[in-house]
Amino acid sequence: MNPETEQLLAELEGSPALTYAWVDTRARIHELHAKAETSEERGLLLSMHIILMNSVELSGLVKDLEAFREERRKDYNRLLMSEATDGRNFVPAMLLEATQREIAVGHIDEDHEMHKLALAAAQVSPPKQASWFSRLFGC
Repeated sequence: MNPETEQLLAELEGSPALTYAWVDTRARIHELHAKAETSEERGLLLSMHIILMNSVELSGLVKDLEAFREERRKDYNRLLMSEATDGRNFVPAMLLEATQREIAVGHIDEDHEMHKLALAAAQVSPPKQASWFSRLFGC
């Protein structure tokens, strides 16, 4: 795991003041999520995002709660979508893997819009097969 992710986790556990600086903390979560190399680390960062946003909401730090909730939903979905690319292209199987991980830990349910999108996209876009070259030469 990235040491910066471990540091942020320790800071969040030790200092509720990070909730008051939630915009900066959110930006750190996004930066670390983009650098994360494993599904487990990305899942941990999404958990931190959820905890942070829950704290912001419960602390009354935003004036327009409905607008905040809408932006929060979009923000979470952006993080999920960022896990569904191979660097260039959208890969439905990767989104499905991410949403299944989030369902397993209870962050979303099977009716969540991103999970429905992942299921629909996976049906119309089957997994890539190896090229004729790699099948021929086994690479």
